[in-house]
Amino acid sequence: RDDIWLVSLKDRSGKPLLNGRFSEGQPALSPDGRFLAFSSDRSGRFEVYVTPVDDPTVWTPISSSGGGQVRWSTDGRELFFRDGSRMLSVQVSVGASGFAATAPMLVFDSPRYFSPADGSVYYDVARDGRFVMVEPLPGAAAPTEKVAADASAACSLALPCRAFAA
Repeated sequence: RDDIWLVSLKDRSGKPLLNGRFSEGQPALSPDGRFLAFSSDRSGRFEVYVTPVDDPTVWTPISSSGGGQVRWSTDGRELFFRDGSRMLSVQVSVGASGFAATAPMLVFDSPRYFSPADGSVYYDVARDGRFVMVEPLPGAAAPTEKVAADASAACSLALPCRAFAA
């Protein structure tokens, strides 16, 4: 079971933000810091949710057929996530009634992009909306180490991949 904690940069103290009987992981903080997108298995399989950081009891479901590996657009108006080989997105808004998201739309479907079994996120979204992703080299074994770095740095650290803009 995994939980999500908030850690103060001032004094490095931590407190649980999401810690229930389900697993929550793969957190992505919105650019304005008000919302947290994450995956949880509370439905029986991993799905994507968004919660306000100041009220983590309110969960807005984003996916309905599985999902994880969440990333926000740089302007915070779009949320991307993976479901197997599919990259999906939702448009998001915040109004008087709170956080809202459109139905997920398929961005692209390609099994060639690396999708690790441990749920690590091996892609990011550039300011111009293009994707930077890790593509495994043909015949290469999956990486055995996790590296906390961006995609281009991961490739420079001897992972069997190449980074490119999709």
